[in-house]
Amino acid sequence: MNKKLRILILEDVPTDAELMERELRKANIVFSTERVETKKEFLRELKNFKPHLILADYSLPSFDGLSALAIAQKKCPEVPFIFVSGTIGEDMAIETLKKGATDYVLKDRLSRLMLVVRRALDEAEEQIKRKQAEERITRLAKFPSENPSPVLRVAKDGTILYANKASLPLLNIWGYQIGQSLRGYWHKFILDALNSDLRKETEIECKDPASTYFLTFAPVVVEDYVNVYGIDITEIKKAEEEIRKLSSAVAQSIDGIAISDLEPRLTYANDAFATMHGYSTQELMRKKVAILHNQEQMEEFKRGIHKTKTQGSWRGEIGHIKKDGTPFPTYMSVTLLKDEKGKPTGILAVCRDITERKKAEKELQQSFEKLKKTLVGTIGTLASTVEMRDPYTAGHQQRVTQLARAIGKEMRLSEEHINGLHFAGIIHDLGKIQIPAEILSKPGRISKTEFDMVKNHPRVGYAILKEMDFPWPIAQIVLEHHERMDGSGYPQGLSGEDIILEARILGLADVVEAMSSHRPYRPALGIDKALEEISKNRGTLYDSRVVDACTKLFIEKGFKFEELKGWGC
Repeated sequence: MNKKLRILILEDVPTDAELMERELRKANIVFSTERVETKKEFLRELKNFKPHLILADYSLPSFDGLSALAIAQKKCPEVPFIFVSGTIGEDMAIETLKKGATDYVLKDRLSRLMLVVRRALDEAEEQIKRKQAEERITRLAKFPSENPSPVLRVAKDGTILYANKASLPLLNIWGYQIGQSLRGYWHKFILDALNSDLRKETEIECKDPASTYFLTFAPVVVEDYVNVYGIDITEIKKAEEEIRKLSSAVAQSIDGIAISDLEPRLTYANDAFATMHGYSTQELMRKKVAILHNQEQMEEFKRGIHKTKTQGSWRGEIGHIKKDGTPFPTYMSVTLLKDEKGKPTGILAVCRDITERKKAEKELQQSFEKLKKTLVGTIGTLASTVEMRDPYTAGHQQRVTQLARAIGKEMRLSEEHINGLHFAGIIHDLGKIQIPAEILSKPGRISKTEFDMVKNHPRVGYAILKEMDFPWPIAQIVLEHHERMDGSGYPQGLSGEDIILEARILGLADVVEAMSSHRPYRPALGIDKALEEISKNRGTLYDSRVVDACTKLFIEKGFKFEELKGWGC
C-alpha cells in the first residue's frame, strides 16, 4: 500500500502503543495512529479516522478486544483486525481467529508485528482484487442465463456443458438426467452436426408448458461441442392453423404472412410481411416471390419451393432482401394450399425477421470466448491468494493440477472434463485463506483444534466458489477432494460413486504430490513412498482406476513434475 496508512490502536497502556509504532517504523511503513481505550472512543474513530488497520489489546479496563472485533466486523469488515496482547493464550488466540480476527501477535514477540501487518494488508488487497474479478465474471456470464430462449452447449460425449433456465423443458423432453450424459436420438443429432460440420435444424414440441421450438444446432468442431439455440415458434404454428379461418387475425399478425400462386407470384401479403421487406402491400401484389431474394439466396429459395410442392410443407431459415437491397435473415414456415379435391392451388408462407436472434447468437459466442479468458485470470487471482499465505506449499496447487490433468488424459476423459480438472486443481486449496498462516507453516504436529480448522477448508472453498457460474462443477470438486472411497474422508463422509470422479482424481493427485514434497513438519518422502501408499489403499481410500492410471504414468511413462508458468490450460 503506497498511501499513508491509518492505524487505529485499541490499547490502555500508552507505552505499549509506542512500542508497536516503533516496530512498524523499522519496516519503513508510513502511517499515522489514533489510540483509544473505550467503546465510545472506538466507535467515534471508526467513523472519523476511517482506519486501514486495527491493532487491539485483548483485555482493557472498560472494554475488550472481542467486543471491538464484533463491532469492526459490522462497521468495516474489510479492515484487517490484529490482536496484540500479552494475556492471550494459544487456545484463546485460535478462538479469536474463528470469530473473524485476521491474526494475533504476543506482546513479548513484537518483532513479528511487521511481518503480520504486511501480510494482513497484502491479503486485504488481494481480497479486493478477487471480489472485483468475481464481479466481472458474474457480469460476463449474465447474458446467456437471462436469455428468454433456450441456449445450450453440448459436448461430443453428450455432457451438457451449459444450459440456461429456458432450456429446462427441452432437457426434460430429451430425457436428460442430472449427472449423466445425453444419450439416444438427441445425442445422435449432436454427433451428426459435429461430423458433418453443418448447422442442423429441427422442431420439437413441449407439453409443459405447451409450446413448439425451432432448434438450431451450431457445431464448433475444433472444440468438440455444439451450441444449441432455440426460438419459440408456437405463435407461428398457431398462425398456420388459424389463417384459413381468421383473415382479420392474419392481417394483424406480428409475423409476416403471404400467399402466392404456384408460379409463384404474390396474391396476398399482410402489413407485417410488406413492412418487413420495405414495401407497401399494393406494391407486392402479382410480383414474383423471387424479388425477395438476391442471387446468393436463390438456390435456397428454389429448394424450399421444391420441398413445399413435393412434400406439402417446408420450414427453416432463409435469407431475404428488402426493397433497397439490404439482406436480412428470416425463419419461414411454408405450406402447400389445396382445394377440396386435394389439388394444389397456392402457397402459404409465415415469415419472421430473426435479425435480433442472429445478433444474439453472435454475442453469445463472443460472450463464451470472453468468459473463458476471464476465467483464467480470475482463477489465477484466487490461486495466488492461497499460495501467498502458505509459502511452503508454493507451487503445490500447480503440481497437483499437472498430475490430475495427466491422470485424466490417461483415463481418456474428454477435453472439457480435463479443463474442469485443471481449473479446480489450481484453486483446490482456496479454503485455506481462512486458516492462520502460523498453522499452515507450523513445524511439528498441530493440535486437534488446529486440525479441525484445516479440515474445514473444502467447505470454505466451496462457499466461495458455489455462486460463480463456471462451465464445470468446480465448487463440487473442491468440496469433495478430501473424501475417500470407504467414507473415511471429510468434510461430508461421502463414499464410492457418490464422490464426483474429478474429485477422486484430484484427491489422489493431492496425496501423491504432498507425500513427494517437503512440508514444514517433515522432509519429502519421495515418489516411491507415495506410490506405495496409493497402491496399498487401492479400492479402499482411492479409486482403483485412478490408482492404476497414476501408477502407469510414473512407472511406465516416466511422469515427472515440471515447473508450470501461468494458470491457463
